[in-house]
Amino acid sequence: MSVDLLIANGTVVTPNGAQPLNVGISGDHIVSLTDQAQTPDAREVIDAAGLHVLPGIVEGHVHF
Repeated sequence: MSVDLLIANGTVVTPNGAQPLNVGISGDHIVSLTDQAQTPDAREVIDAAGLHVLPGIVEGHVHF
């Protein structure tokens, strides 16, 4: 599998808790959550080491 963007080495927060995962994105869709051993090839990689990643969360601080 190959993805457009890989957010790697972050702590991914899901409904099942927080764990070290990589987030694979193709186009504008999240297509994979994988551990370090199953990292897909990617056109672009963002290293999120030391950061929390919240896939699917939209900006929560909004003023209308």
